[in-house]
Amino acid sequence: IPMQSLREYLARHPNALSTISPYALEKLVGDVFRETMDCEAIHIGGPNDGGIDLILVQGDRRFVVQAKRRAGTAAESVSSVREFIGAMVVADEVRGIFVTTAPRFSVPAVATAAAVVNRGVFEQIELVNADRLIDVCRLAVRDADEYWEKARSPLSELDIHINPGFSAFMEL
Repeated sequence: IPMQSLREYLARHPNALSTISPYALEKLVGDVFRETMDCEAIHIGGPNDGGIDLILVQGDRRFVVQAKRRAGTAAESVSSVREFIGAMVVADEVRGIFVTTAPRFSVPAVATAAAVVNRGVFEQIELVNADRLIDVCRLAVRDADEYWEKARSPLSELDIHINPGFSAFMEL
């Protein structure tokens, strides 16, 4: 799946987020975080993944990620967040990101994630709903445009390469 194309499509059609396959969602999340967090994204999701779909490595920091595709307008449940917390405990991880295509997290889900961080069980648990994921996709698309502008040769350089002559030869 060409991730750049998927990000651009979702940035323009955010309602399509809940219709992509779970595998495509995991790959999308990894791709977006790889660019926006400047990290390595290792996809491990699939059957028997232990509740962890991705591992993000940013220097000496690791984040584990769970990505859930949800249809409809229901909030992400506390039970899903508890399952992720359990997966983090079993994997002995201290930083996590739970991504959902649901429009929001339930109040108990937010409270549970905050409670385990406040008690010092984990350093960080980020909850990312559909709107935040779409915002990150838009950010990654915007950044891609900015990177392109930085990578592009100035017109003067292009002219030298398009119309090579003695002066171009001398500059090389």
